[in-house]
Amino acid sequence: YSMTFFLSDKVAVPNGNKRLALYIFDKAPYVSDPDDVSVNESNIENIASPAFLRDKSRPIVERYEEVIKKQVASLTPVIDKFETYRDGTIPIMFAYRKSGIGSPSLAQFTELCK
Repeated sequence: YSMTFFLSDKVAVPNGNKRLALYIFDKAPYVSDPDDVSVNESNIENIASPAFLRDKSRPIVERYEEVIKKQVASLTPVIDKFETYRDGTIPIMFAYRKSGIGSPSLAQFTELCK
């Protein structure tokens, strides 16, 4: 799933005081059928959605693939913290096997984010 958010620069209606917010939720198909992909697949070109590969910058795609490769090589969840962005945001990524190996709390966190 992905979410895109837009907020108008100006008010939504004349003489109003509220701006217009627009949320777009999308569920894109994956490159491969998830049932046909090995749990050890780490090539992002084979497991991501075409929209993800199209919309994300190459460095971000490579970051995702790096985390996926670490997870495939591990039986435990992988959590990576990356360099802080200019705006102060700290990017943190985690990956774990959906097959039940790993922390139930991560699975619950993923469900919460849906």
